[in-house]
Amino acid sequence: MKRPTPTATPMMVVLSAEARELLKALARERHISTDHVLEHEIRRAADELGLRIEVERGEACGG
Repeated sequence: MKRPTPTATPMMVVLSAEARELLKALARERHISTDHVLEHEIRRAADELGLRIEVERGEACGG
């Protein structure tokens, strides 16, 4: 199975060069997009901190 090629997303633009390369490496390793890596890691960090938000049904979430 061919691995997806990570591409730059608007969120990646604000990351340092080192962080972008690490993000792309994680995406390749997990066979998922960089957006999905970011979402997963943000959710994991929020869970560790006990943070929760309510999103209105039908509200755009950018992904």
